[in-house]
Amino acid sequence: MTPEQFAALNALEFAEPELLMQALTHRSYANENQDTVIGDNQRLEFLGDAVLGYLAGEFVYLHFPDKPEGELTKLRAALVSTQALSAIALECHVDEALRVGKGTDQQGGRRQPTVLADTFEAILGALYLDQGMQATADYVLPKLQARLTAEADKIPTYNARGTLQERASVLLGFNRDIGWLAKPGWSITAPI
Repeated sequence: MTPEQFAALNALEFAEPELLMQALTHRSYANENQDTVIGDNQRLEFLGDAVLGYLAGEFVYLHFPDKPEGELTKLRAALVSTQALSAIALECHVDEALRVGKGTDQQGGRRQPTVLADTFEAILGALYLDQGMQATADYVLPKLQARLTAEADKIPTYNARGTLQERASVLLGFNRDIGWLAKPGWSITAPI
């Protein structure tokens, strides 16, 4: 599928179509085609990740006014997880439009969850650069809403990292409000 077909299928119009082309270009393809390809999607993925994080955070904040911060964090994490983003990417046919190198393609890289999720973030980064935050929100928020509705009962209530931080703060005597500053003599570089 060409980038133009992908854009049409997803009701996207780019003023700068080369941004979408770059978003759909995996580094393996760029490495194999250095003479004709200007760059891969990694920088756009970086930007798209930040934009998505903001939009997902705002989304859960506004849609769940009674939930505490910890639960909002879990909801946001579930929405922007590799599993969720790769599922959205497949629904949008990213795998069919993604330009990957021959070796990556032969190894199934085009359908790897991390590759799909990263590419979806790159598409969001490209859309943000091309049309701004509102257009990006208009595109991605319905997808997040659908995912949340479909997967609401599967969103984990256990957060391993958060639980570790909570238990470490109790065991090490940290005050939750001031973290590592609660221990006299500790600095950012102090070993734990």
